[in-house]
Amino acid sequence: MRTGWLKQSIYYVTGSALYALSVSAFSTPNDIAPGGATGLGVMAHALFGIPVGAVIFLVNVPLLTAAYALLSRGFALRTAVAIALSSVLTDVLSAFVGPFTEDRLLAALCGGLLGGVGVGLLMLCGASTGGSEIAAALIQKHRRDLSMGRCILLTDSAVILLSALVFGELSASLYAAVSVFTASTVIDRVVYGREEGRLLLIVSRRRETIARAITEELSRGVTVLPATGGYSGQATSLLLCAVSRVQLPALKRLVRRADREAFLMVVTTQQVLGEGFLSGEG
Repeated sequence: MRTGWLKQSIYYVTGSALYALSVSAFSTPNDIAPGGATGLGVMAHALFGIPVGAVIFLVNVPLLTAAYALLSRGFALRTAVAIALSSVLTDVLSAFVGPFTEDRLLAALCGGLLGGVGVGLLMLCGASTGGSEIAAALIQKHRRDLSMGRCILLTDSAVILLSALVFGELSASLYAAVSVFTASTVIDRVVYGREEGRLLLIVSRRRETIARAITEELSRGVTVLPATGGYSGQATSLLLCAVSRVQLPALKRLVRRADREAFLMVVTTQQVLGEGFLSGEG
């Protein structure tokens, strides 16, 4: 229990510090508003000189209040801690850390990279940096037809487009978009890991041969699922198998070698846990 608490504390502090560094060293000095409360903070700082961290905190207060009342209280409390830490650290670092680069493209990439790692670590603790994520969750609660990703895209896009008006140049929005895309990619890597897998459904008359070859040559397990043909009404079986990305070409060759008329369905999975993949710990 104590080890788990220490690990979470390290994640909170490290994640908040990395996120704060991305804002103070890359986003703010280069007028890059990467969506959400942070983007509003960068714009408020450019227009009125208000500390970015203070704006991030103030914007999130009503969102956290709504999240506590309408969503998960645990999530709201964990996010409140993350927001408080990252907001304070952003303003503290801004006073001591100057811009790491004046190349805006490099700043967008590095800021997205650092911020993505920071947010990813916070998400592993069940928290977030607030802003668009909370707003998206509140929108989705009343609009179930909209996915979480689409809701976040809508809220971030509004802030990114506004930055073009505030900074008086379209390039400001383009750099912000690069930063957001980089951050989202890195977040997925941190949260879901590098062991992105592939899930295959295989329909073949030679399923026994294929199943044996997968087990012997790829050292992967195979599950046989009973099925019924929708047109013929005949009973049959499907093979279900999870493999890593690098094993997919070998599995395709293996199936084609056994049955060139086999039917394959390949689905990308964000993460596969279990023997031969990730442990599920963390």
